[in-house]
Amino acid sequence: MKPSRMYLLYGTEHTLVINELNKLLTDLGHGDGFGRNFNFEEYSLPPLGEENPISQAIDACRTPSMLADSKTIVLKGLEQAGTGQVAGLIDFLQTENALDQNTTLVLVSAGKKPAASLVKIASAIGQVIDSDPKSGAKGREEWYATHLGKSQLTLTGDASRRLKEHVGEDISRVEAILSLLLEAYGPGFTATAEDLEPFLGAEGGSAPWDLTDAIDTGNAKTALYHMARMLENQRHPLQILSTLWKHYQAMIRLDGLFDIDVATAAKITGLALYPATKALKQSRLLGSWKLARAAHLLKETDLSLKGSANLEGRLVLEIAILRLAQLPKLKASSLNT
Repeated sequence: MKPSRMYLLYGTEHTLVINELNKLLTDLGHGDGFGRNFNFEEYSLPPLGEENPISQAIDACRTPSMLADSKTIVLKGLEQAGTGQVAGLIDFLQTENALDQNTTLVLVSAGKKPAASLVKIASAIGQVIDSDPKSGAKGREEWYATHLGKSQLTLTGDASRRLKEHVGEDISRVEAILSLLLEAYGPGFTATAEDLEPFLGAEGGSAPWDLTDAIDTGNAKTALYHMARMLENQRHPLQILSTLWKHYQAMIRLDGLFDIDVATAAKITGLALYPATKALKQSRLLGSWKLARAAHLLKETDLSLKGSANLEGRLVLEIAILRLAQLPKLKASSLNT
């Protein structure tokens, strides 16, 4: 990473943001508490008593370092800052020479993306680091490629697949697992799936696209497996139904539009290009009759989950998923039987 005088770190997963912060502080010479003395100051919201952490951080930036050649100021908890506080911080950053060449300011917002105006000024004068993976399966693969590539360990192909399968959408656990492996085996070690297994712990939840991809390919067994993982990780049946509705609604919006490209499909559905490509392909594969059948099944499932069938939510979902997974394999003539 190219050195900068300012960094803005943010993301929706607190653990991922803190992991990125620790890596950055290590790069700046403050790893594991080393060097966090005369040239390191940290402030955090919410304030204690009548203190104003943002004002304190700004004052620290304006005060020359007397005991070291350079200094690093960290301001955490920006996700809790009010509009007025953020505006004051932006006003400071917009002043000429707000940060001298010996001062590095690190802003941290964990749990929520900062105001667009703060992201804009941070991009102009420093670096913005989004700790979240990009949306969809492709974005998740890119995240893994980046983070596993930076690790001091090497995972074999089977170990990498096992790690991804196990943590599912709970990718905040990846760094902790890798740290345990590193502590056990040391830098430079090549870990197999067998080496990895004792450090995995409980399974994480499946990502929504794992479920919908399995349904789209007609793989009912895999779809039920991912549904079960989602339920076991505190997903309510109605939340899973909502995922299915959104999935099929995108395909229904594209139904019959045979002369459009992927960019147009993305605009119509509001999806990114990669999921829009899948939605367009699956919409054409299923066709109007099967999409109508899917919509009917989902409507029945909604009513059943809200009490009309007097069945357990898990069983209602299982029935719906089994029927949806049959659709890609059915002939149009069999839909009326």
